[in-house]
Amino acid sequence: MPPRALLALCVLLTILARIHLLDAPLERDEGEYAYMGQLMLQGIPPYAVAANMKFPGVSIVYALVMAVFGQSISAVHIGLLLVNVATITLLYLLARHFYPAAPSLVVAAAYAVLSSGWSVMGMWAHATHFVVLAAVAGTLLLLQWKHSVHRPTLITSGLCFGLAILMKQHGMFFAAFAIGYLLTLRRPKDAALLAAAVAAPFALLCAALAHAGVFDKFWFWTFQYARQYATATPLSAGIKVLVDSIRYITLANWILWLLAAAGLFLLGREKRYFLLLFLAVSFLAVCPGFYFRDHYFILLLPAVALAIGAVAKPGWPLWAVTACVLFSIFEQREFLFQSNPVMATAAIYGANPFPEAVEFGNFLRANSQAADKIAVLGSEPEILFYAGRQSATPYIYTYPLMEAHPFARKMQEDFVRDMESAKPKFAVMVNVASSWLVAPDSPKVLLDWWASTGIKNYQQVGVADILPAGTHYDWSPSYRPRSTSHLILLRRKTN
Repeated sequence: MPPRALLALCVLLTILARIHLLDAPLERDEGEYAYMGQLMLQGIPPYAVAANMKFPGVSIVYALVMAVFGQSISAVHIGLLLVNVATITLLYLLARHFYPAAPSLVVAAAYAVLSSGWSVMGMWAHATHFVVLAAVAGTLLLLQWKHSVHRPTLITSGLCFGLAILMKQHGMFFAAFAIGYLLTLRRPKDAALLAAAVAAPFALLCAALAHAGVFDKFWFWTFQYARQYATATPLSAGIKVLVDSIRYITLANWILWLLAAAGLFLLGREKRYFLLLFLAVSFLAVCPGFYFRDHYFILLLPAVALAIGAVAKPGWPLWAVTACVLFSIFEQREFLFQSNPVMATAAIYGANPFPEAVEFGNFLRANSQAADKIAVLGSEPEILFYAGRQSATPYIYTYPLMEAHPFARKMQEDFVRDMESAKPKFAVMVNVASSWLVAPDSPKVLLDWWASTGIKNYQQVGVADILPAGTHYDWSPSYRPRSTSHLILLRRKTN
């Protein structure tokens, strides 16, 4: 079968694996991007009424996707599917710079399986998928430039790396890789040109945000607060998290990770230099803050897949590697092809209230007006997206309010002030520990205010009681939750 047909088959299998989970409830990051994208479609610039520490690239992509496919869960995941398919295709083309067609197809197939795996939360549209697409495109163009020395190609490569940074700050490591690679080739002028192209998207973003009057908020969240967040975890604790994370993320595709380790020893000298550098930078991109979230490791997967290609040599090893890819698919068959959206979400995210957010969001949309504001006490911005209503406060996450940094108390005071000023028609109290992450030394200004004053202005409308046997919904003012994990929907009293 021709390589293009095999690549098309790989893409088709990827679509089949992902399409049955298009309606999987959004998790928190997706809810954040979707809500901010929704605001953009209403003409509201990033950071104006919603705060987060990430650059707005992914939210902009979400807005574009929703403008085409609609503002829904499935639209978000269709966007992810398209991004994943594009990355698989570009990675095949990148691999062709190192391997013949057949091993390059193995690289593409390995990435397709790895990036869909449950252990890296691959079916959810995290920013890391978008960083990888831009970084792989930039790397492919960089290698094409190396053979042609065509400056527009180099500039386009730099723009791709610049877009990777806008998707998430972690993308800066890939940009540094490209600049450093040119310097090792003793091309300082070209490295400077590439650096200028990398900086261009960020410069345009800053100009646009300044024009929109939100640059100060952007700078606070993505630099001042983000610096506090990124330096909160000590190295010793980070190493322990890293070891535990590596054990977990390799479970789903352990045989492919072993092949990648073997591949590093089979690379030729020139290939080994480039790919080891790419692998090292990809690992560094996983490391900021030493948090090592499962989906951060998606940033490492293109390098891992390229290493697997070194094992896939013509003859018996090629068939053996192909068999390993198929075995990895078989081991995950239930998650990839048989689970339903709610089952898959529960398997990955446990008792996090993502299905419950859908129910509450739909209720809020049906029982409020477009101009009504709502408040979510907890880190569940997906509720705001489902409801299609604006938050009463820019703090769409309560995580920053509970962390140990100098801004936390003021953030809580701001939240209380926003609640008292906006007087939102509805409030959702998220009594789920993972939605708050309250530490022993966290300020309690917000929680104390809510318990003593805030809740007195509201009456219960409904409860989502997250029980071991399944969530129980009760739409009455008298139900008392039996579980410590539950959501309470409240309406503001009219008197």
